[in-house]
Amino acid sequence: MKVVLHTQYYPPEFGAPQARLSNLTAQMVKQGIDVTVMTAMPNYPSGKIFAGYGGLRSKEELKGVKVVRSYVYPSNKLGMLDRMISYASFAGSSLVVGGATLDRADFLFSESPP
Repeated sequence: MKVVLHTQYYPPEFGAPQARLSNLTAQMVKQGIDVTVMTAMPNYPSGKIFAGYGGLRSKEELKGVKVVRSYVYPSNKLGMLDRMISYASFAGSSLVVGGATLDRADFLFSESPP
């Protein structure tokens, strides 16, 4: 079975969603499920892309989970406009990168920021 998890936040970032989703994908891998995460370049909570990441797309494997990352406009500002631009940049880039990169999946899970 192939599963794709679509989320803006995933390790190496830290926080509740990242921990919850990392644990979920680890359990799926233990069950023999092929898991791919479509996520943004890590930037939370600093609002700056982490060292070693960047660009329009990257691929890596973390604990048996394939991770595909796409561009995001990083921001840690509290204003609504900056947050909306950040969310929209990931939505658009993940649509393009995911459409060009991801294999067909049996299930798609999507996690949305509050």
